[in-house]
Amino acid sequence: MKTRSKHAELFKKFVFFLEIETLDGTFITIRRSVDASSKLSFVRHDARWQDYTDASASEWNHENVPFEAGRQLLDGLLGLNAIKPWSFRIPVGYALRTQNDFTSVFQLSKHSGPHRDWKPYIAHILGFDWELVELGFDLVEQIEELKETIATLRLELGSSEIDLDQIRGLIEIKKKEVTSLGNAAEQFDFAIQDDSINTNIVEKLDKAIAELNTERYLLSRTRKRLVESLQAEKIQFRPEVAKKLFEEAGIVFPGQVVMTFPPLIDPRRVRESQPG
Repeated sequence: MKTRSKHAELFKKFVFFLEIETLDGTFITIRRSVDASSKLSFVRHDARWQDYTDASASEWNHENVPFEAGRQLLDGLLGLNAIKPWSFRIPVGYALRTQNDFTSVFQLSKHSGPHRDWKPYIAHILGFDWELVELGFDLVEQIEELKETIATLRLELGSSEIDLDQIRGLIEIKKKEVTSLGNAAEQFDFAIQDDSINTNIVEKLDKAIAELNTERYLLSRTRKRLVESLQAEKIQFRPEVAKKLFEEAGIVFPGQVVMTFPPLIDPRRVRESQPG
């Protein structure tokens, strides 16, 4: 890379071609030039060792595709669904090895950085759950952060006039958290996270129940007030007016008024006057 940058004029006219055999037995030729390195061209063909150095624009299935779109297109053309969510560049990197890369079965010399950059992929192609591997690395990072926090607290305690017994107790709690997280990282035991989720669910349910109880109490109070207000309403009855109305009805509708006025104001006489 440094050589190409230093002698850019010497490599400017170089155009590289790569022929790849796909899983279905067909082939893909990829073209990429130094002068326009951000563009890719693709063509599919049935026979191997085809020469497309002088191919016209119409012969390419996809010509001068932007690099990122070309990488996604090549993922689809190669059909490497088994390595998702990684792109084709990862397995190609494992296939193209130097002599030094054979000293270790899985870790290549180029993987001198963090193990989380390549171990999840190896776990995936070996049939393991790569997400658990990544979660394991997350737990390790949390453990290191807790260790740093404990170290910081210890330094701060050296010049502070506080309750040392209380601080020792807090440190012991943190130590237990570190130990628990360490065991979870080694054994992939995620019951700790499940317990935290269960606790959150219980707290939410308790809050919802409290809110519903409050609402039920308010509704009960409202119902009680409505019943009391209805019971307080009394029909205002004026006997003189009612008696006069019965007398007038007896004159206008003789023989049709079946009940006289006295039973109306005496409920016992009303029951006695009813048949059967």
